[in-house]
Amino acid sequence: MNLNSLDEPDVGSGILVNTYALCVYITNERVLYPVHLLMMRRCQLKQNVTINFIKRLTTQVAALDKTTNNHPKSNQFQSINISSISNALKISGVNGLSHKGKQLHSPVIKLGYHKVLSLLNQLLSLYVKCSKFDDACKLFDEMLLRNVVTWNTLISDSRTGLCYFRRMMMEKVNPDCVTCFNLVTMSIQVGQIKLCKQFHCCIVKWGFCKDCYVNSCLVDMYAKLGFVVEARSVFDDVLEKDLVLWNVMVSCYALNRLRDDSFKVFWMMQLEGVKGDEFTYTSLVNCCVCLADHDLGKQVHGHVLRFGFDRDVVVASALVDMYAKNESIADARKVFDDMSPRNLISWNTMIVGYGQCSDGMEATKLLTEMLHDDIDPDELTLASVVSSCGDLSLKSQILQVHSYAFKTGILSYLSVSNSFVNAYSKSGNIVSALKSFYLIKEPDLVSYTTMVQAYAFHGLSRKAIDLFEKMEPGCSWLEVVETTTDD
Repeated sequence: MNLNSLDEPDVGSGILVNTYALCVYITNERVLYPVHLLMMRRCQLKQNVTINFIKRLTTQVAALDKTTNNHPKSNQFQSINISSISNALKISGVNGLSHKGKQLHSPVIKLGYHKVLSLLNQLLSLYVKCSKFDDACKLFDEMLLRNVVTWNTLISDSRTGLCYFRRMMMEKVNPDCVTCFNLVTMSIQVGQIKLCKQFHCCIVKWGFCKDCYVNSCLVDMYAKLGFVVEARSVFDDVLEKDLVLWNVMVSCYALNRLRDDSFKVFWMMQLEGVKGDEFTYTSLVNCCVCLADHDLGKQVHGHVLRFGFDRDVVVASALVDMYAKNESIADARKVFDDMSPRNLISWNTMIVGYGQCSDGMEATKLLTEMLHDDIDPDELTLASVVSSCGDLSLKSQILQVHSYAFKTGILSYLSVSNSFVNAYSKSGNIVSALKSFYLIKEPDLVSYTTMVQAYAFHGLSRKAIDLFEKMEPGCSWLEVVETTTDD
């Protein structure tokens, strides 16, 4: 591979991005890296390459605008193809780089690609994903040619979906399965059962009622809105059910806390000769979590071990969560220790489990192990550790976690800042609790309520009332009443 070619504009193409991830060289630095480290940096590398590609492309277009002779155009941009711009648009959309992606709009026109429908659809998708609806609508109106992908892109968002769906029907555009999926997604976002049933009628009218994929979406829609009978009706009408549809129906009952029905569907599934997968057993475990059924959870655990799903991270994390919420923290830790590999969700599940048991020491130890395994904690991790330390008044541990949160910037999350206010208060340090409160740039309802509760906890009724008067409407008066009555 010619290293000088790395400076060419087509670094945005998927081929070169993949090559970067496996190659021993990165851009101009000529630094040798192990392949596995490069793979870890692959997503960030794609984003950086895209940004550099857009910068070079826009610079060359600006230079082209100053040239009166159009002849250099073909030579200057001969290496830029549709694939290069397409990959740059995709990565910009995935990473929310609306400003960078928007810079590609002008080159698309000036390079003569404004009639390429696939590129315009990707540009439209970028605007929708980045919530640039004015730009999306303007581009849509300027498009001389549209296909069902164009319409589906705008229907995918609840803010513009209904309006453009009506226009789509008026222009007699034939929908596809993606249209059905987008309508179902929009129905869930809006949360109106009347609208859901209207879309369901449209889907039946279009002839997609026999499609397993579409029916799975419909079952999921009714399940999330709590209409279990309608979900089961859709499920029963499908003659040839696939694994996804079975899983969605099991999940439907688990989501609505109908344990017996969930397991009945599971046994039906077994009788039909359909073997469950990790999603099936995750739903069954979650069903046991919701109803705090420890014995049934152990039986499901036995099935998980029998069919070898105990090595799946999602299933194992669900088992940890189930045992922790059923106050079997020893069983939860045993499942956690047997997990390999573990991800952030796995660590958070176990740490939250210790937090629910108010075991701050073990939560702090687990946080230390997590850092040694090069897993970066998030706001949920630290908020759980701090809360559990506050319950046991572990002042030293609270200070250590506070220092880490400050250095890593996680302290900026409201959930973490609020947990420090609560922890310092419970450990008897009202001064640090007040300092933590005033360091919050935009306190929310929980922030004020936590600080009022801190004053109440320390018997400072006048300060609690003064702070309450500064609170937003709708905040808790209960803590202030308790403070004044105690005095």
